[in-house]
Amino acid sequence: MSNSRVRQRINERITGNAGSWPLDWFKEKVGPQALPLANVLSIGCGVGSLERDLVRRNIAEAVVGIDTAAAPLKIARDSATREGIGDRITYLEVDANEYLKHQTGLDAIFFHASLHHFRDPGDLLKKCARALSHDGLLYIDEYVGPSRHQWRIRWLAALNCIYYLLPSSVRRVRTIRKPVNRADPSEAVASDEIVRAVDENFTVLHRADYGGNLLSVIYPNLQLRPKSPAATRDLDAAIEFLLEVEDVLLRHPLIEGSRSYYSVMIGKPRPERSAATTRGAIAEARSISSSVV
Repeated sequence: MSNSRVRQRINERITGNAGSWPLDWFKEKVGPQALPLANVLSIGCGVGSLERDLVRRNIAEAVVGIDTAAAPLKIARDSATREGIGDRITYLEVDANEYLKHQTGLDAIFFHASLHHFRDPGDLLKKCARALSHDGLLYIDEYVGPSRHQWRIRWLAALNCIYYLLPSSVRRVRTIRKPVNRADPSEAVASDEIVRAVDENFTVLHRADYGGNLLSVIYPNLQLRPKSPAATRDLDAAIEFLLEVEDVLLRHPLIEGSRSYYSVMIGKPRPERSAATTRGAIAEARSISSSVV
């Protein structure tokens, strides 16, 4: 996504404008009258880019970013302090499942490229729904494509056929293989469950799919450091070709492999989730009362 051509197309697919980013889309959909949000949680914050952006854009008055990795959190804290917004962002080294057990009344929960690292997104999103206020918001910008164990030879063969339509100057490897990060067993561990888990726990207010079903798999296998002007032109043309084919696939969802691998969604907790939380709180209060008596 650091490639400017790719980034512009992603922005177009989400917002309709190459220069408008997903958080611009969020601001438009939520409306300026609802912003800034006072009590925001960001799960899997990493080095803190999202949290700083939320504050800069006045989407959040204050943000808590949580992660289990200490090193990125230090970078996040230092970066926020350097920008003069450290007083509005709190970074905590804590497990999301444990942290959510003790949260209520949150205005919003954000995921950016982090939810696909959780083994049970359904359970985590259930906790998120309970931690949000009744009109709180969920925002995800995520990989929702095949999980690491789901890649099939048939689709890999189709990807290789498309790969070999590209000029030889841009093909770095002989064969496109399963895009599985063996160094990180949490990568895409249950990504295929995310959309269903969101639908089960939230009413989806807005959704924009932005592809990646070709480019995210093929791009890392391209010769991304061309050695001549001609090779640079070939690479630019190859990327544009793959983006155009993705656009076709996104318009025709019945074609195999056309399901978008990346999506942004805004949702609010389903009423039944809020009711269940209320009933649970009442039952717990009655249990405590009975034990006291």
